[in-house]
Amino acid sequence: MKGYFMAKLLGNFESGSAEWLALREGEAVVTGTLAGIVCGWSQWESPFTAWAKATGRIPSEIKQSLAMRFGQVFESGIKQVWSELNPEFVIHDDVGTWAHDDHDWARANPDGLLTYPDGSLGILEIKTARVPFDEVPLNYRAQVLWYCWVMGLRKAKLVALFSGNDLKEFDIEFDDFEFAGMFSAVERWRKCVLDDVKPEWDGSANTLETVKLLNPGVQDSGVDLGDLGISVQNAQSEFDLAQTHLNEMKSRTLDALGDSKYGYVEVSGEQYVVCTRAVNRNGVVSLSIKKGKNV
Repeated sequence: MKGYFMAKLLGNFESGSAEWLALREGEAVVTGTLAGIVCGWSQWESPFTAWAKATGRIPSEIKQSLAMRFGQVFESGIKQVWSELNPEFVIHDDVGTWAHDDHDWARANPDGLLTYPDGSLGILEIKTARVPFDEVPLNYRAQVLWYCWVMGLRKAKLVALFSGNDLKEFDIEFDDFEFAGMFSAVERWRKCVLDDVKPEWDGSANTLETVKLLNPGVQDSGVDLGDLGISVQNAQSEFDLAQTHLNEMKSRTLDALGDSKYGYVEVSGEQYVVCTRAVNRNGVVSLSIKKGKNV
């Protein structure tokens, strides 16, 4: 099967093993997962944190969470069930780690490969999630597109298991225009790593936590912050005002809800839930505002 790909096989090792980790390290090596991070699409890690790891400023070891471990354990079972439901496809396991022929730093380690009914090949990626999604999250899409590009393939299937009993598949077609934007972001990030220059700042909590780690000590000295000092003071004042306004709106909303579970607004005859009220076992009341919803 090697002759089919525009890539070279580097090895085939157990996920998480020392050999597997070694293939993901090196001079600004970019994996599928990292591609989504440096594009700013990961909710867990920022491009700045990835840069700090790549330049050795903070530890880069991968700490496996329980969710990650369950994902590994369930992967083979998800493949088996999906294969039983879709016998017209052939799944190829133990794909290994690959490097792009022209860009050795670009790596791919897909969960599997698929032979489609027409004989063509594609990427197979397996995910587990507690909360269902109707569209492939950007970080997952970036991961799959990266694998397609490294291996010279044009299509993929992402198969996701939600809440342990809901299996759903998503078809992903390689998009040259979309990938060009991704690749540009990756190149900018790699240049920052190779030149040892900080990438652009972002407003993520993850970047803030990383910066806290960079200078853990305290010296009895000062730094003239200039305009930055004025900006951070203004930002704090604006945040305080916004927080006060939000507290007022939450207080008024809870009062309006009474003991109801949720609040909604009606637009053109349709009801849109904008907040939910809950009480925990200790009797503490909380209010959750639905974000990202236009009503």
